[in-house]
Amino acid sequence: MATIYLHTKDLHKKNKVYSIPNTIIASSDLAYSILEDERLGEGGHAAVYKCIENTSGIEYAIKFQLNFSAKAIKRFINSIEVLKKLKHNNLLRYVDSGYIETCNKKIYYLIMDLYENGNLEDKLCFEKKEFKPEEYIAQFLNLSHGLAAFHKYSVHRDIKPANILLGDRDWVLADYGLCTLLQGDKITRDTERVGPVLWMTPEAINKAISVEDEINKSSDVYQLASIFWFVVNHKHPTGILTKKDWIGPDWLFPPIYKALSHNKLKRYKDGNSFYIALRRAQLNQ
Repeated sequence: MATIYLHTKDLHKKNKVYSIPNTIIASSDLAYSILEDERLGEGGHAAVYKCIENTSGIEYAIKFQLNFSAKAIKRFINSIEVLKKLKHNNLLRYVDSGYIETCNKKIYYLIMDLYENGNLEDKLCFEKKEFKPEEYIAQFLNLSHGLAAFHKYSVHRDIKPANILLGDRDWVLADYGLCTLLQGDKITRDTERVGPVLWMTPEAINKAISVEDEINKSSDVYQLASIFWFVVNHKHPTGILTKKDWIGPDWLFPPIYKALSHNKLKRYKDGNSFYIALRRAQLNQ
């Protein structure tokens, strides 16, 4: 049996290699073949490959958790449990999961739909793609509706352009590794930095510098609205924003501006109220 080698780095930045079989049996008892030459991405905690379900021949993406701290593993398992509950075209779909034991480690993995069109970060930052209103308006509405569905179970906390995947028709909110169940986050320290560095909410920054604050559903609204602003204006919504900074449709400015309020109490409280505001603005234009 052929072997796939997963490369990672430990806390001391030393290279580590874990070998796994190229065919695995997931929790559903279905067999998946991992395509060693189709490595789709990697980060500090995970590696993603393309794989094929052997019976159907359908291609998927498989994400291996390569941070073995108790906190990281708990977050990964938590994200899978959230993912299993989600049913929405603009949210990542759960396919399968499981773990492999090797080198005295349990390597957990998640199998999900494959998105080969890249993500918003690729398009906006590297390809310098400019989306037209007829392209992005429907996606804004759909993503906010997807966030409303997500908020029935969890707070995302890590919404950024790299986590918006581009399907053939829909933009999809992905990567639930930092999400927290609505019953409360029992994993994160009070002063731990939570969220993407360039897309952190005001309350996440407050917590990181030991100022008492709460990351909640309105924080997700802020991050999603930040991405919408960036898509429209090709600039990050930093500093004091005014209508003069906006180059998109006039009707779209008020709900996004409100969603970007520094004071979370002045924002929309969750994805559903944000979606309703966007939809109402569209109908009243």
